[in-house]
Amino acid sequence: MTEIFKPREYSGGVNFDYQKAMYAYLTDIKFDWHYMEDTTTEKTNLPQYSTPAFGNLLYYSQHESNPHYEFFKPLIEALEQTAGFKIKKLLRMRAGMLLNTKYVLPGMPYKYNTPHIDYDIDHYTVVYYVNECDGDTVVFREIAPAEKYYSLHKCTPHQGKFLLFNGRHYHASTCPKVYTKRIAITINFTADIDG
Repeated sequence: MTEIFKPREYSGGVNFDYQKAMYAYLTDIKFDWHYMEDTTTEKTNLPQYSTPAFGNLLYYSQHESNPHYEFFKPLIEALEQTAGFKIKKLLRMRAGMLLNTKYVLPGMPYKYNTPHIDYDIDHYTVVYYVNECDGDTVVFREIAPAEKYYSLHKCTPHQGKFLLFNGRHYHASTCPKVYTKRIAITINFTADIDG
């Protein structure tokens, strides 16, 4: 996989009825969101830097199956069709919800969460935005831990949009400020994609 693979955004590949169905499914009282002390790390960071969030591991190659996965399989098919490639190995699919709890005052500037990578192997990452909201995803130039991170690409969430990038690049979510919630599905996988 090339390290100079430029992030790509795709819109219009997911049927609007399915977009609405996913939003309804993920906001239904019966969907089991799990509380996370921090959206990026499994363990709690320092409280002043942590960003509490909710998640559900829809698919993880090293765990038992999740009953919700079947509902989201068409999303993978839409991604492959829209972006024009086939996934070789699905590593993980996670639904995540951030709330607008990061900003004490409305005038505070947006601040992205902890830069990270999802896997320490060659892979691709896709972020699919379930709802219309603010809170950019920032993909950084860095492919190793750094003291300072430099933005390579910023993607503003829009319902139905995919963001595809090389999973070796550090990246970070941003909590919404204008909207009450930001719901996204992150998909990690291996594939042969032309640079």
